[in-house]
Amino acid sequence: MNGVFLAALVGLWLAHAYRIARAVPKASPQPPALTPRAHWPRVSFLVPAWDARAHIPYFLAAYRSLAYPEKELILCAGGPDGSYAVAKALEGEGVTVLEQHAGEGKQRALARCYARATGSILYLTDIDCRLSDAVVGAVLEPLLRGEAPAATGPSRPLDAQLQHPFVQLQWAVERMTLPETTGPVAGLLGRNAAVTREALEAAGGFMTPAPSGTDYTLAKELLRAGKRIVFVPGAYMPSEYPERLSVYVRKQARWVRNVFVLGWRYRAWLEVRAVARTLALPYALLGGAALGGMGVEVGWWGVVLLGSHALLNRLYYQRRAALGLDLRVAALHFIADVWAATRAGWQVLRGQWTW
Repeated sequence: MNGVFLAALVGLWLAHAYRIARAVPKASPQPPALTPRAHWPRVSFLVPAWDARAHIPYFLAAYRSLAYPEKELILCAGGPDGSYAVAKALEGEGVTVLEQHAGEGKQRALARCYARATGSILYLTDIDCRLSDAVVGAVLEPLLRGEAPAATGPSRPLDAQLQHPFVQLQWAVERMTLPETTGPVAGLLGRNAAVTREALEAAGGFMTPAPSGTDYTLAKELLRAGKRIVFVPGAYMPSEYPERLSVYVRKQARWVRNVFVLGWRYRAWLEVRAVARTLALPYALLGGAALGGMGVEVGWWGVVLLGSHALLNRLYYQRRAALGLDLRVAALHFIADVWAATRAGWQVLRGQWTW
């Protein structure tokens, strides 16, 4: 029996080695340019900023550098770090600062921003993002052309993070799942999305209860209201990625948990099945190790095969992202994902899914 499993392991490594050797870097598509026009509809940027004082000056500088003529920023800032005071000191023409209170959460902060917004288009982004004309224009273009009432683009690490190995692999994994052409999608990225006021009103604004998973909830409510969401490839919004393992695990666990719980609510069964496999992985590894500990060798072989497949997949993603192959970083990312899945599963079992 050991010979069979050893042959399977060798075959797995050879198959992945061939796949990695033949892999070529994935090209990044060019986003569409913003078409000049005589009339520019007003765009309201809605941004919650909790405990984010370090990011507020950089975000406002990037916002104020945008060439788009008809814009306003509604910033809801708060937290024990003094974010509100920092934001209030930088308030000025076209920038409205509201105070975010403890326990409000992102959904209610966005609802308060929306209540003050005057634009016919709402742009959703995060305080740790760095806006640019190229990205904002590309995401707005489908709405301005009347092609769709909502659009979303991908994200990328901040410039200062582009050489961080753990961050590089996070982005490499993300890029492998992104559509390569403009087209309809079933979700949106809350740090890089635009929606018309008419579509947002049809989806209930931000009134749907969402103690967690604000972006997921909004996307599903838009689709439920018959509003199309299009993905804009290449419109990468610079955003802060986790550099510490603990921060990554917390964010990844929240994402897995939200897709599983909210997917059930919205009957998004393909998404539920995908994250169910993720949630099952730690228990498969634990079960295999337990069997191995009881002397059942097939258990250890299962752990080795599952772990090898996961690690080699990550090496493939590194290759597709034109990165050097780094088994140590791949192992760290795999461990972090297993840890996040374990945390998410425990939160689901406990019924814990607040923001």
